[in-house]
Amino acid sequence: MINESETELTCHRYVDDHPDLTNELAVMIIFAVLYVHIFVLGIVGNVAVL
Repeated sequence: MINESETELTCHRYVDDHPDLTNELAVMIIFAVLYVHIFVLGIVGNVAVL
């Protein structure tokens, strides 16, 4: 007969095993810098056309 503890499976949450990279501080800083560059260059480009 199989023991109950051997057949009992534990449920692991995917988020705990593989955390979301977008919540990492380094990733947020990199994308913030890229976004600011795109934003500023867009404004500078539009002002240069005027």
